[in-house]
Amino acid sequence: MIPLLRIIQLRLTPGSWFNLVRKSYKECIAGNYFESINLAEKALKINPRASEAYRLIGNSYEFLGDEKQEEGDLEKAREFHRMATEAWDKARKINPLIIIPGYHGYR
Repeated sequence: MIPLLRIIQLRLTPGSWFNLVRKSYKECIAGNYFESINLAEKALKINPRASEAYRLIGNSYEFLGDEKQEEGDLEKAREFHRMATEAWDKARKINPLIIIPGYHGYR
């Protein structure tokens, strides 16, 4: 658990892993999945234990897989879905309580 004062400091620091994760979330919501992944990976270089970054990487790959499935590219869809599961596994390893709806390994 991150103390409240530390969260405030992280939010005020441009380029902090916390702000990179926030930007990654916004890009994912906007449908810019590769940019979301890029920002989350930058956050992980700063803080390798940022489980939320792994969750966002997984979500982005899942959405990319869904898009490929709709396009009929099942091989690429499976690859993206596998990458999503790998990212989610990493998130759960760091934080077993993280909520990942639709996660294939969710129990």
